[in-house]
Amino acid sequence: MGLAKGTLENKLKPSSDNDFTVSEFIHFMELIGNYDALQYLAGQFDLTLIENAKTKSSCCEINTLVDSLSIENSDVFKTAKAALQNGEISSIEKFNLQKEIQDVITVATQLQEDLKKV
Repeated sequence: MGLAKGTLENKLKPSSDNDFTVSEFIHFMELIGNYDALQYLAGQFDLTLIENAKTKSSCCEINTLVDSLSIENSDVFKTAKAALQNGEISSIEKFNLQKEIQDVITVATQLQEDLKKV
């Protein structure tokens, strides 16, 4: 932080007249990775902090979604081939095929969103 140990210790004492600057306050929170002080500050103004929902996706999560997408695509293929075997698609077969297609869309959309977080 660029502060001497004694200066930092004095600034951390509640009874100290040596207040943190805004830059020091932010830098301190970044260094320790604890934002309780910011929560406290927000509470002084009757505000609530909300954590950013955008968290980083891991390669493992993306790999799992890629596997799921492949499985769902295979399910669409199998369902379509089975439905077309007799040359007609019944209402039940149509419903099942639409369900399988929706599953592909759901997984693909999740994969697309998670890739944005990388």
